[in-house]
Amino acid sequence: MIKIVKMAGPFLLLFLGVSAQATNDPFHSVDLRPLFQQILVANPEYKIIKQETVKSSARCHEQAITLQAADPLTQKPQAISLLRYTPIGQTISTTEFLIHPPTKVPSGGASVLDRWYANELCHSGVRTTIMQGWDGYYEQGVDDFGFHDRAAIRAVFVSRVALEYIDAPVYIMGTSLGSLYSSMLLGTQSAIKGGVLIVGGAPLSEILETTDEKQLKQLREERMQHYKIKSVAEYEKILTENVRISPENFIDLTKTKTLEMVLAERDTTVPTATQRKLWSAWGKPHLKAFQHDHVPTVVWSFIKDRQKIKSFLLHGIRSNNEK
Repeated sequence: MIKIVKMAGPFLLLFLGVSAQATNDPFHSVDLRPLFQQILVANPEYKIIKQETVKSSARCHEQAITLQAADPLTQKPQAISLLRYTPIGQTISTTEFLIHPPTKVPSGGASVLDRWYANELCHSGVRTTIMQGWDGYYEQGVDDFGFHDRAAIRAVFVSRVALEYIDAPVYIMGTSLGSLYSSMLLGTQSAIKGGVLIVGGAPLSEILETTDEKQLKQLREERMQHYKIKSVAEYEKILTENVRISPENFIDLTKTKTLEMVLAERDTTVPTATQRKLWSAWGKPHLKAFQHDHVPTVVWSFIKDRQKIKSFLLHGIRSNNEK
C-alpha cells in the first residue's frame, strides 16, 4: 500500500528516470500500476514551506509557493513549486485554472506563454496555478526501463498534492509533456472538469521509439548500445512491456465535450500519429491542427488562437460555476 507521511501545518523528461530505484533486471520492471491507482484516490498530506510574493498589480497577485509532501517512491521529503495567481478587486471564480507547462531542464518551469494565460485568466477573475517544478522531475541514466512509470507516478502525485492545496474544481491546460500529464489527470480526477491539451500524444512507448527529440534520441541510442539491443523493433518491444502508465489508458469520455486539443501535422518530437491516437482515444473532441512541427505549433497556436483558447476556458469555467 502507498504510505503517505503525515505532516503538520496548514518535459520531455517523463522519459528519463530514477536509477536509484532500478531493478536488478532492467528489462522487466516492477509493475507500479497498483501504486498508481492508489495515488489517484489517496488524499495526500502536505505542508506549506514557502509562500512569497513575486509581483502584484491592481488586478492580480502572483505568489511563489513551495509545498512539501512525501515522495511516493522513496518516502523522502519532496518539494513542489507552484506559481499562484489570485485576482484582486473582483469576484473570484469558484472554479480555478491549472497549467502543466512543457519541459524545461532541469526542474520544469513556466514559459512566457503559460504566464500569459495565467495573467489573462487572473485578470478575468480566475485563480490560476502553474505547476512550476518538483523534486525528482529530472533524473537521467540508461538503467532499467521502469523509470518511465516512476516519473509518471511522481508527476501525477505532485499534481494530486496541488489539487489538494487548490481545493476547488479546475480546468486544466497542458503543453507537450505537460499535455501528457494533463491528459492522465483529466481522465482520472473528478475535480478536473475540462481543459486544453496542446501537442500531446500516446502511447508513450511509441513516442519513445519514434521521436527525434535530441535527448530522447540519444537515450535510445545509448540504451541500444549499452544493452546490445539489435533493432528499433526490439527496443519498442521492451518499451511496450515496461511502460504501463500511459495517457491512452486513462480516458474519461464524459469529459470529451469540455476538452479541446491542438495537433501538429508535421510533428517529429511527439510524432503526429501519436497525437491522433490520443485524440481518438478521447473520442475525437474539437481539434485545431497546424501544418507545423512541434515547437512552431505551440507558438502558432498561441499567436493565432490564444484568444479563442482563453474564451473556451473562461466559458467552461463560468459554466461550471453555475452548476
